[in-house]
Amino acid sequence: MGICNRIFEYFKKEIELNKEYYKNLEKENESAPMQVETEQPKLEARKQEIEANNNTFSHLLENPIYLVYEFGHLFKIYPVPSCPYLYYINIVQDAAFIISDGVQYDLSYKEAILAIAIPKYEVHLKSKIDKEMGSASALEFALREKGNKYWRQMEYDLAIACYGKATQLMAVSDECWDDADFYLVVRKLDELGRHKHADKWRIWLDRNVFSSSSDDEIKDIKVLRKCDPVDKKTRLILDITEKDMKRLTGFSYDFDCPIEKLVKDGAHPYAYIRLNSFNQSIAKKDLELLSTMIKAYPGYSSRFSFDISKIEYSEYSPSYGYTKLICTPKTPTGKIAKYPLSLSFMSRMDIHNYQCLGTIKYLNDGTIATAEVHIWRRTSWEKPGTGRSYYFKSIDKMLKIQKMDSI
Repeated sequence: MGICNRIFEYFKKEIELNKEYYKNLEKENESAPMQVETEQPKLEARKQEIEANNNTFSHLLENPIYLVYEFGHLFKIYPVPSCPYLYYINIVQDAAFIISDGVQYDLSYKEAILAIAIPKYEVHLKSKIDKEMGSASALEFALREKGNKYWRQMEYDLAIACYGKATQLMAVSDECWDDADFYLVVRKLDELGRHKHADKWRIWLDRNVFSSSSDDEIKDIKVLRKCDPVDKKTRLILDITEKDMKRLTGFSYDFDCPIEKLVKDGAHPYAYIRLNSFNQSIAKKDLELLSTMIKAYPGYSSRFSFDISKIEYSEYSPSYGYTKLICTPKTPTGKIAKYPLSLSFMSRMDIHNYQCLGTIKYLNDGTIATAEVHIWRRTSWEKPGTGRSYYFKSIDKMLKIQKMDSI
Protein backbone atom coordinates (compact mmCIF):
# COMPACT_ATOMS: atom_id res chain seq x y z
CA MET A 1 0.00 0.00 0.00
CA GLY A 2 1.41 3.43 -0.97
CA ILE A 3 2.14 6.15 1.55
CA CYS A 4 -0.86 8.27 0.50
CA ASN A 5 -3.21 5.29 0.77
CA ARG A 6 -1.83 4.39 4.19
CA ILE A 7 -2.36 7.94 5.42
CA PHE A 8 -5.86 8.04 3.97
CA GLU A 9 -6.83 4.74 5.63
CA TYR A 10 -5.53 6.13 8.92
CA PHE A 11 -7.64 9.26 8.50
CA LYS A 12 -10.75 7.21 7.72
CA LYS A 13 -10.39 5.24 10.94
CA GLU A 14 -9.87 8.40 12.95
CA ILE A 15 -12.87 10.11 11.34
CA GLU A 16 -15.14 7.14 12.02
CA LEU A 17 -14.00 7.05 15.63
CA ASN A 18 -14.55 10.79 15.97
CA LYS A 19 -18.12 10.48 14.67
CA GLU A 20 -18.81 7.60 17.05
CA TYR A 21 -17.23 9.52 19.93
CA TYR A 22 -19.40 12.61 19.47
CA LYS A 23 -22.49 10.58 18.73
CA ASN A 24 -22.03 8.83 22.06
CA LEU A 25 -21.62 12.17 23.84
CA GLU A 26 -25.00 13.26 22.46
CA LYS A 27 -26.60 10.24 24.08
CA GLU A 28 -25.79 11.67 27.51
CA ASN A 29 -28.98 13.71 27.37
CA GLU A 30 -31.05 10.85 25.97
CA SER A 31 -29.77 7.61 27.53
CA ALA A 32 -29.43 6.29 31.05
CA PRO A 33 -26.17 7.37 32.75
CA MET A 34 -25.17 3.74 33.25
CA GLN A 35 -25.34 3.00 29.52
CA VAL A 36 -23.10 5.95 28.68
CA GLU A 37 -20.56 5.02 31.32
CA THR A 38 -20.09 1.55 29.83
CA GLU A 39 -19.37 2.89 26.31
CA GLN A 40 -17.47 6.10 26.94
CA PRO A 41 -14.29 4.64 28.51
CA LYS A 42 -13.84 2.34 25.53
CA LEU A 43 -14.17 5.24 23.13
CA GLU A 44 -11.79 7.35 25.20
CA ALA A 45 -9.19 4.56 25.10
CA ARG A 46 -9.54 4.12 21.33
CA LYS A 47 -9.30 7.87 20.80
CA GLN A 48 -6.10 8.06 22.85
CA GLU A 49 -4.67 5.12 20.92
CA ILE A 50 -5.19 6.86 17.58
CA GLU A 51 -3.88 10.16 18.94
CA ALA A 52 -0.73 8.31 20.02
CA ASN A 53 -0.24 7.14 16.44
CA ASN A 54 0.12 10.71 15.16
CA ASN A 55 3.88 10.52 15.50
CA THR A 56 3.94 7.36 13.39
CA PHE A 57 2.88 9.38 10.36
CA SER A 58 4.68 12.64 11.08
CA HIS A 59 7.73 11.66 8.98
CA LEU A 60 5.45 10.83 6.03
CA LEU A 61 3.81 14.23 6.07
CA GLU A 62 6.77 16.57 5.72
CA ASN A 63 5.67 17.82 2.30
CA PRO A 64 1.95 17.33 1.58
CA ILE A 65 -0.59 19.11 3.78
CA TYR A 66 -3.90 17.37 4.43
CA LEU A 67 -7.02 19.20 5.59
CA VAL A 68 -9.56 16.86 7.18
CA TYR A 69 -13.16 18.12 7.27
CA GLU A 70 -16.31 16.83 8.91
CA PHE A 71 -19.69 18.39 8.13
CA GLY A 72 -17.98 21.22 6.23
CA HIS A 73 -15.65 22.31 9.06
CA LEU A 74 -12.03 21.61 9.80
CA PHE A 75 -11.47 18.60 12.04
CA LYS A 76 -7.69 18.26 11.75
CA ILE A 77 -4.65 19.44 9.84
CA TYR A 78 -1.73 17.16 9.01
CA PRO A 79 1.07 17.62 9.79
CA VAL A 80 -0.32 18.81 13.13
CA PRO A 81 0.79 22.47 13.47
CA SER A 82 2.92 23.38 16.45
CA CYS A 83 1.45 26.90 16.52
CA PRO A 84 -2.15 27.81 17.45
CA TYR A 85 -4.60 27.14 14.63
CA LEU A 86 -5.40 30.83 14.54
CA TYR A 87 -1.96 31.44 13.00
CA TYR A 88 -2.34 28.53 10.59
CA ILE A 89 -5.06 30.22 8.51
CA ASN A 90 -2.66 31.42 5.81
CA ILE A 91 -1.19 27.94 5.37
CA VAL A 92 -4.41 26.21 4.27
CA GLN A 93 -3.77 27.43 0.72
CA ASP A 94 -0.78 25.07 0.57
CA ALA A 95 -2.92 21.97 1.18
CA ALA A 96 -2.35 19.18 -1.34
CA PHE A 97 -5.37 17.09 -0.30
CA ILE A 98 -8.75 17.64 1.28
CA ILE A 99 -10.54 14.82 3.06
CA SER A 100 -14.20 15.73 3.47
CA ASP A 101 -16.54 13.36 5.33
CA GLY A 102 -14.18 10.46 4.72
CA VAL A 103 -13.58 11.05 1.00
CA GLN A 104 -10.17 12.19 -0.25
CA TYR A 105 -9.81 14.81 -3.01
CA ASP A 106 -6.56 15.70 -4.78
CA LEU A 107 -6.50 19.50 -5.18
CA SER A 108 -4.11 19.35 -8.13
CA TYR A 109 -6.92 18.04 -10.39
CA LYS A 110 -9.84 20.16 -11.54
CA GLU A 111 -12.12 17.11 -11.74
CA ALA A 112 -11.37 16.25 -8.10
CA ILE A 113 -12.16 19.80 -6.95
CA LEU A 114 -15.45 19.81 -8.84
CA ALA A 115 -16.32 16.41 -7.34
CA ILE A 116 -16.17 17.60 -3.71
CA ALA A 117 -19.52 16.62 -2.20
CA ILE A 118 -21.76 19.13 -0.42
CA PRO A 119 -21.52 18.34 3.31
CA LYS A 120 -24.42 18.37 5.79
CA TYR A 121 -23.59 21.58 7.60
CA GLU A 122 -26.66 21.36 9.85
CA VAL A 123 -25.27 18.42 11.86
CA HIS A 124 -21.87 20.03 12.40
CA LEU A 125 -20.43 19.96 15.92
CA LYS A 126 -18.13 22.90 16.62
CA SER A 127 -14.59 21.82 17.47
CA LYS A 128 -11.62 23.52 19.11
CA ILE A 129 -10.26 24.42 15.68
CA ASP A 130 -13.53 26.16 14.80
CA LYS A 131 -13.35 28.25 17.94
CA GLU A 132 -9.81 29.36 17.13
CA MET A 133 -10.23 29.90 13.38
CA GLY A 134 -13.86 31.01 13.15
CA SER A 135 -15.24 31.05 9.61
CA ALA A 136 -11.73 30.30 8.30
CA SER A 137 -12.27 26.69 9.39
CA ALA A 138 -15.01 26.26 6.77
CA LEU A 139 -14.34 24.09 3.73
CA GLU A 140 -15.39 26.89 1.38
CA PHE A 141 -12.81 29.24 2.94
CA ALA A 142 -10.00 26.74 2.29
CA LEU A 143 -11.10 26.36 -1.34
CA ARG A 144 -11.17 30.12 -1.83
CA GLU A 145 -7.65 30.42 -0.40
CA LYS A 146 -6.47 27.57 -2.62
CA GLY A 147 -8.09 29.31 -5.57
CA ASN A 148 -6.23 32.53 -4.72
CA LYS A 149 -2.92 30.65 -4.75
CA TYR A 150 -3.70 29.04 -8.11
CA TRP A 151 -4.68 32.46 -9.45
CA ARG A 152 -1.33 33.95 -8.45
CA GLN A 153 0.35 30.99 -10.15
CA MET A 154 -1.80 31.66 -13.26
CA GLU A 155 -3.36 28.19 -13.04
CA TYR A 156 -6.66 29.75 -14.00
CA ASP A 157 -8.74 26.61 -14.63
CA LEU A 158 -7.84 25.22 -11.19
CA ALA A 159 -8.52 28.61 -9.59
CA ILE A 160 -11.96 28.89 -11.18
CA ALA A 161 -12.78 25.31 -10.10
CA CYS A 162 -11.93 26.24 -6.49
CA TYR A 163 -13.91 29.50 -6.62
CA GLY A 164 -16.91 27.77 -8.19
CA LYS A 165 -17.00 24.91 -5.67
CA ALA A 166 -16.58 27.39 -2.80
CA THR A 167 -19.57 29.36 -4.14
CA GLN A 168 -21.73 26.23 -4.20
CA LEU A 169 -20.71 25.44 -0.61
CA MET A 170 -21.36 28.99 0.63
CA ALA A 171 -24.95 28.73 -0.63
CA VAL A 172 -25.70 25.99 1.95
CA SER A 173 -23.06 26.74 4.59
CA ASP A 174 -23.84 27.44 8.25
CA GLU A 175 -21.49 30.44 8.03
CA CYS A 176 -22.63 33.90 6.93
CA TRP A 177 -20.83 35.19 3.83
CA ASP A 178 -21.00 38.63 2.24
CA ASP A 179 -22.45 39.16 -1.23
CA ALA A 180 -18.95 40.04 -2.47
CA ASP A 181 -17.76 36.56 -1.46
CA PHE A 182 -20.42 34.94 -3.62
CA TYR A 183 -19.52 37.10 -6.62
CA LEU A 184 -15.79 36.34 -6.45
CA VAL A 185 -16.09 33.65 -9.15
CA VAL A 186 -18.02 36.09 -11.37
CA ARG A 187 -15.38 38.81 -11.01
CA LYS A 188 -12.55 36.41 -11.76
CA LEU A 189 -14.27 35.02 -14.86
CA ASP A 190 -14.93 38.54 -16.14
CA GLU A 191 -11.27 39.40 -15.54
CA LEU A 192 -10.29 36.46 -17.73
CA GLY A 193 -12.70 37.56 -20.43
CA ARG A 194 -14.92 34.50 -19.92
CA HIS A 195 -18.07 36.62 -19.84
CA LYS A 196 -20.44 33.90 -21.00
CA HIS A 197 -19.32 31.62 -18.16
CA ALA A 198 -19.56 34.54 -15.70
CA ASP A 199 -23.14 35.21 -16.78
CA LYS A 200 -24.08 31.59 -16.07
CA TRP A 201 -22.85 32.06 -12.52
CA ARG A 202 -24.87 35.29 -12.22
CA ILE A 203 -28.01 33.38 -13.16
CA TRP A 204 -27.13 30.57 -10.74
CA LEU A 205 -26.63 33.06 -7.89
CA ASP A 206 -29.90 34.81 -8.70
CA ARG A 207 -31.80 31.54 -8.49
CA ASN A 208 -30.02 29.82 -5.61
CA VAL A 209 -28.74 32.58 -3.32
CA PHE A 210 -30.50 35.88 -3.95
CA SER A 211 -33.95 34.65 -4.96
CA SER A 212 -35.53 36.26 -1.87
CA SER A 213 -34.36 39.73 -2.95
CA SER A 214 -36.81 42.36 -4.12
CA ASP A 215 -37.45 42.80 -7.84
CA ASP A 216 -35.32 45.96 -7.91
CA GLU A 217 -32.40 44.18 -6.24
CA ILE A 218 -32.66 41.24 -8.63
CA LYS A 219 -32.65 43.66 -11.55
CA ASP A 220 -29.38 45.14 -10.28
CA ILE A 221 -27.82 41.73 -9.76
CA LYS A 222 -28.81 40.37 -13.15
CA VAL A 223 -26.33 42.31 -15.29
CA LEU A 224 -26.59 39.89 -18.20
CA ARG A 225 -25.17 40.77 -21.58
CA LYS A 226 -24.58 39.08 -24.91
CA CYS A 227 -20.99 37.95 -24.97
CA ASP A 228 -18.88 35.89 -27.29
CA PRO A 229 -17.02 32.94 -25.77
CA VAL A 230 -13.29 33.33 -25.16
CA ASP A 231 -11.54 33.24 -28.54
CA LYS A 232 -8.89 30.62 -29.24
CA LYS A 233 -6.01 33.08 -29.07
CA THR A 234 -7.01 34.32 -25.62
CA ARG A 235 -7.52 30.76 -24.45
CA LEU A 236 -4.02 29.90 -25.68
CA ILE A 237 -2.52 32.85 -23.77
CA LEU A 238 -4.34 31.93 -20.55
CA ASP A 239 -3.03 28.37 -20.70
CA ILE A 240 0.67 29.32 -20.89
CA THR A 241 2.63 28.22 -17.80
CA GLU A 242 6.18 28.52 -16.50
CA LYS A 243 6.54 24.80 -17.17
CA ASP A 244 5.91 25.48 -20.89
CA MET A 245 8.72 28.02 -20.97
CA LYS A 246 11.17 25.83 -19.08
CA ARG A 247 10.79 23.17 -21.78
CA LEU A 248 12.63 25.55 -24.12
CA THR A 249 16.18 24.45 -23.39
CA GLY A 250 17.96 26.12 -26.33
CA PHE A 251 17.78 29.64 -24.90
CA SER A 252 20.26 31.57 -22.81
CA TYR A 253 17.42 33.50 -21.17
CA ASP A 254 16.41 32.62 -17.62
CA PHE A 255 12.84 31.28 -17.64
CA ASP A 256 12.66 30.75 -13.89
CA CYS A 257 10.56 33.91 -13.72
CA PRO A 258 6.85 34.58 -13.22
CA ILE A 259 4.75 34.79 -16.38
CA GLU A 260 2.35 37.71 -16.49
CA LYS A 261 -0.62 38.01 -18.81
CA LEU A 262 -2.45 40.96 -20.27
CA VAL A 263 -6.05 39.99 -21.03
CA LYS A 264 -8.54 42.83 -21.11
CA ASP A 265 -11.22 44.29 -23.36
CA GLY A 266 -9.92 46.30 -26.27
CA ALA A 267 -6.32 45.07 -25.94
CA HIS A 268 -4.33 42.43 -27.78
CA PRO A 269 -3.81 39.56 -25.27
CA TYR A 270 -0.29 38.32 -24.59
CA ALA A 271 1.86 36.56 -21.99
CA TYR A 272 5.18 38.08 -21.02
CA ILE A 273 8.19 38.01 -18.68
CA ARG A 274 9.75 41.14 -17.23
CA LEU A 275 13.49 41.23 -17.84
CA ASN A 276 15.60 40.81 -14.72
CA SER A 277 19.24 41.94 -14.75
CA PHE A 278 20.44 38.59 -16.15
CA ASN A 279 17.93 38.55 -18.99
CA GLN A 280 18.74 42.17 -19.77
CA SER A 281 22.37 41.20 -20.31
CA ILE A 282 21.29 38.47 -22.76
CA ALA A 283 18.96 40.85 -24.59
CA LYS A 284 21.65 43.54 -24.88
CA LYS A 285 23.96 41.13 -26.75
CA ASP A 286 21.32 40.54 -29.42
CA LEU A 287 20.42 44.23 -29.58
CA GLU A 288 24.11 45.10 -29.95
CA LEU A 289 24.30 42.69 -32.90
CA LEU A 290 21.44 44.51 -34.62
CA SER A 291 23.02 47.89 -33.89
CA THR A 292 26.36 46.77 -35.38
CA MET A 293 24.65 45.48 -38.53
CA ILE A 294 22.75 48.75 -38.95
CA LYS A 295 26.01 50.73 -38.75
CA ALA A 296 27.50 48.55 -41.52
CA TYR A 297 24.46 48.86 -43.80
CA PRO A 298 24.84 51.08 -46.91
CA GLY A 299 23.52 54.59 -46.41
CA TYR A 300 23.91 54.50 -42.64
CA SER A 301 23.34 57.82 -40.87
CA SER A 302 24.39 58.45 -37.28
CA ARG A 303 21.20 60.49 -36.87
CA PHE A 304 19.27 57.23 -37.06
CA SER A 305 21.64 54.98 -35.16
CA PHE A 306 20.20 52.23 -33.00
CA ASP A 307 21.17 53.46 -29.53
CA ILE A 308 20.64 50.43 -27.26
CA SER A 309 21.58 52.48 -24.17
CA LYS A 310 18.17 54.13 -24.50
CA ILE A 311 16.19 50.84 -24.32
CA GLU A 312 13.79 50.91 -21.35
CA TYR A 313 13.48 47.73 -19.27
CA SER A 314 11.11 48.83 -16.52
CA GLU A 315 7.62 50.24 -16.28
CA TYR A 316 7.96 54.01 -15.99
CA SER A 317 4.39 55.01 -16.83
CA PRO A 318 1.02 53.22 -17.15
CA SER A 319 0.54 55.05 -20.47
CA TYR A 320 3.68 53.75 -22.20
CA GLY A 321 5.19 50.32 -22.79
CA TYR A 322 8.63 48.95 -22.03
CA THR A 323 10.83 46.01 -23.06
CA LYS A 324 9.47 42.50 -22.35
CA LEU A 325 9.96 38.88 -23.35
CA ILE A 326 6.78 37.79 -25.15
CA CYS A 327 5.93 34.13 -24.50
CA THR A 328 4.35 32.05 -27.27
CA PRO A 329 5.70 28.58 -26.41
CA LYS A 330 3.02 26.38 -27.95
CA THR A 331 0.47 26.08 -30.72
CA PRO A 332 -3.26 25.49 -30.09
CA THR A 333 -2.58 21.74 -30.49
CA GLY A 334 0.09 21.80 -27.77
CA LYS A 335 3.15 21.54 -30.02
CA ILE A 336 6.19 23.81 -29.60
CA ALA A 337 5.64 26.96 -31.65
CA LYS A 338 7.94 27.94 -34.52
CA TYR A 339 8.72 31.21 -32.72
CA PRO A 340 8.26 30.36 -29.02
CA LEU A 341 9.81 33.59 -27.75
CA SER A 342 10.12 37.21 -28.85
CA LEU A 343 11.87 40.23 -27.43
CA SER A 344 9.67 43.29 -27.71
CA PHE A 345 11.94 46.28 -27.07
CA MET A 346 11.54 50.04 -27.01
CA SER A 347 13.02 53.27 -25.71
CA ARG A 348 11.04 55.68 -23.56
CA MET A 349 8.14 56.73 -25.72
CA ASP A 350 7.46 59.91 -23.75
CA ILE A 351 10.63 61.51 -25.17
CA HIS A 352 10.12 62.94 -28.64
CA ASN A 353 13.68 63.67 -29.82
CA TYR A 354 14.68 59.98 -30.04
CA GLN A 355 12.43 56.94 -30.14
CA CYS A 356 13.02 53.37 -31.18
CA LEU A 357 11.16 50.11 -30.92
CA GLY A 358 11.17 46.69 -32.51
CA THR A 359 10.92 42.94 -32.14
CA ILE A 360 13.29 39.98 -32.23
CA LYS A 361 11.67 36.62 -32.93
CA TYR A 362 13.56 33.50 -31.86
CA LEU A 363 13.52 29.94 -33.20
CA ASN A 364 13.28 26.89 -30.92
CA ASP A 365 17.07 26.65 -30.63
CA GLY A 366 17.36 30.24 -29.37
CA THR A 367 18.74 31.73 -32.59
CA ILE A 368 17.24 34.84 -34.15
CA ALA A 369 14.76 34.14 -36.94
CA THR A 370 13.59 37.66 -37.81
CA ALA A 371 13.85 41.15 -36.35
CA GLU A 372 12.60 44.67 -36.92
CA VAL A 373 14.04 47.96 -35.70
CA HIS A 374 12.19 51.28 -36.11
CA ILE A 375 13.98 54.54 -35.28
CA TRP A 376 12.67 58.09 -35.59
CA ARG A 377 13.16 61.59 -34.32
CA ARG A 378 10.88 64.57 -33.77
CA THR A 379 11.68 68.20 -33.18
CA SER A 380 8.43 68.52 -31.21
CA TRP A 381 5.27 66.55 -30.47
CA GLU A 382 3.30 68.77 -32.83
CA LYS A 383 5.46 68.04 -35.89
CA PRO A 384 5.72 64.61 -37.56
CA GLY A 385 8.97 62.70 -37.13
CA THR A 386 11.35 61.21 -39.64
CA GLY A 387 13.21 57.95 -39.34
CA ARG A 388 14.15 54.54 -40.69
CA SER A 389 12.97 50.97 -40.35
CA TYR A 390 15.27 47.95 -40.70
CA TYR A 391 14.04 44.41 -41.39
CA PHE A 392 16.23 41.39 -40.55
CA LYS A 393 15.92 37.74 -41.51
CA SER A 394 18.03 34.63 -40.97
CA ILE A 395 18.95 32.98 -44.28
CA ASP A 396 20.99 29.76 -44.11
CA LYS A 397 21.54 30.48 -40.40
CA MET A 398 23.04 33.87 -41.25
CA LEU A 399 21.19 36.98 -40.04
CA LYS A 400 20.97 39.69 -42.69
CA ILE A 401 19.23 43.02 -43.25
CA GLN A 402 16.67 42.36 -45.97
CA LYS A 403 15.63 45.95 -46.50
CA MET A 404 15.55 49.46 -45.06
CA ASP A 405 12.62 51.86 -45.36
CA SER A 406 12.53 55.57 -44.65
CA ILE A 407 9.76 56.70 -42.35
